[in-house]
Amino acid sequence: MHKIGTLDDADLVKAYMDLGFDREKAEKMRDFTIQYNFRPPSIDQTEEDTERAKQKDLTKADVLNGYYDGLLTPGETDEVLDRLGYSEAEIVYYKSRVDFERDTEEVDSQINEYHDLYVYYIIEFNEAQDKLGELNLPAERVERLFRKWDIERRARASKPTKSELMTFLRKGTIKQPVFIEEMKGLRYSDKYIGWYLKAK
Repeated sequence: MHKIGTLDDADLVKAYMDLGFDREKAEKMRDFTIQYNFRPPSIDQTEEDTERAKQKDLTKADVLNGYYDGLLTPGETDEVLDRLGYSEAEIVYYKSRVDFERDTEEVDSQINEYHDLYVYYIIEFNEAQDKLGELNLPAERVERLFRKWDIERRARASKPTKSELMTFLRKGTIKQPVFIEEMKGLRYSDKYIGWYLKAK
């Protein structure tokens, strides 16, 4: 959007901060974006130059994957990317993207865990709210999560338990396909459903 004029230079900083970057990193990413967008095309590149650039990008991807997985420290990542010819602004940008993706993945994993604990009545509203509060999520997002989770919670509360389903199956109240579908709704895998069918 900056390249086509939708965002000006000041808007870039705000946009990056909205994505979760602090002001210092957002300003460095703004500098990189400006440099990246307005770099003139390399019309004189040879085929060898193009291939070398591709190899550089592939190596960069390997380095950033290593940084993401914790195989490389921030300092080691800086050093390797610098040797590959990347500028300081580019290195900050690429590492910041990895940091953001990694942090987002961790937060999403915790949200999924709290979802299961709440929807399956292991924790109640106040405890779930406290746990989400520790993640520093925007209040609007927390409200959306609870609206969705409460719907799932009510739906689950209205369903029979596994023991009740087993009883219904033995008495012929429900057929096997219905039993299997309902057990899947209770998050049982095919393997365990098969075991229960043999035990009926």
